[in-house]
Amino acid sequence: MAQFGNWLVTPDGIEWKGGAKYVIEKEVLAATSKIGEAIVYDWPMHIVSKSWLTIEDLYTFNTAFMFALENLKVESRPMVSLADTFLAQQTEFQINHEDDEDDDDEFTIGIAR
Repeated sequence: MAQFGNWLVTPDGIEWKGGAKYVIEKEVLAATSKIGEAIVYDWPMHIVSKSWLTIEDLYTFNTAFMFALENLKVESRPMVSLADTFLAQQTEFQINHEDDEDDDDEFTIGIAR
């Protein structure tokens, strides 16, 4: 269907093509959790726990994830927020990768007001 960085969107879901096999099946793409008052997608939150994930891989995953949700016609709950998902994801990424040796890839998140 389409490839974004190391992520390939297939009719069956999303596959990692950057090394070891990692597949997210279409049937579970829209799984959600509650963080505080926000309902967020599970997979963008889960993927940041992977030590092999770079910031570039994270951003291309997010693109592949949004593409897959729409093009695979994955049903999602109406109250799920991509904005809340991605804000929480960035915080988790910073926490999970704060000890990474490559400090050249610093980034800042914030909310424009």
